[in-house]
Amino acid sequence: MHFLGGFWIVLTLSWLREKYLFKYFNNTAIFILSGLVIVGLSWEVFEFLIGATSDWLANLPDTVSDLIFDMLGGLAAYLYLFRSNRITK
Repeated sequence: MHFLGGFWIVLTLSWLREKYLFKYFNNTAIFILSGLVIVGLSWEVFEFLIGATSDWLANLPDTVSDLIFDMLGGLAAYLYLFRSNRITK
């Protein structure tokens, strides 16, 4: 699920950047990576706040694996967009 979430986030951020924010952000990779990290961490905080994880330290391996899969999905989407010439560096 997190892999697909990361994939979708990168596609959405890429679209937003190209459509609305192109003149404000020169480096696509930094914009997309920082957005992906912010969304992924926000989701983990949300899970903690609603009680999906009762003990944060006990669930640390799950949180780390979730963030890794977010990044892997984001990397897959970025490579897809880069190889299809839909985004530049």
